[in-house]
Amino acid sequence: MNHNQRELIFLRKAKHPKLPITETQYRKIRRLIRREKAKFASRNLLLINLHTNTCINSSDILRFKTGTVFREGRIIDKFWINQKKITKSQLVTATRAIRSDIEAVIRDYSMIFYPDYFSCPNNPLFPSQIIDKRTCFCKAISYSSYRSFLKRLFQKLDMNPRLYGTHSLRSALPQAYYSRTGDAKGAQALYQRRSGRTTISYREEVTSRKAVEIRKELQFTD
Repeated sequence: MNHNQRELIFLRKAKHPKLPITETQYRKIRRLIRREKAKFASRNLLLINLHTNTCINSSDILRFKTGTVFREGRIIDKFWINQKKITKSQLVTATRAIRSDIEAVIRDYSMIFYPDYFSCPNNPLFPSQIIDKRTCFCKAISYSSYRSFLKRLFQKLDMNPRLYGTHSLRSALPQAYYSRTGDAKGAQALYQRRSGRTTISYREEVTSRKAVEIRKELQFTD
């Protein structure tokens, strides 16, 4: 489907709104990350995965701790994500693809940092290479660093950074859902835009539940 302003109904209200990535672009981004074999490749793959498949703001994703996804020696099957902007929490299921990326991160961090990195639930899940002088541990990757990282990937894949950004990942799944079903309310439920309404009709409630179920089939994979 050709992207245009009429079709892209879930873009944020911004001066220069960004296009959602497609599943093909998602796969290319992940292949490029693997091909480069950077020190934090597994971290970047998990970050891209969660950002795209949960439809959560990048600022919320970047605040994840190891305890968000891993406790008592195992990966959590379902975990909550607190969304600061809309003051809501979302329950996320650790799909096979998400579990695989988490397992890779656990292996790599045990070599990059120390074997029991995930034993401390307050360690950042997406650490940077900047050391916090107070704690002597790595700080979480910043939004600006993540944005620059994506910009570099987009440029390498001939995706214009003026058209694609961090928001392109968050809006990918709702746009894919809308393209498949034509269900605008369901897509908005996935996207979780802030709403001024204090009540929701029965019909909207049913549509929202349907959207969440279909999202499981829409998860982007390699």
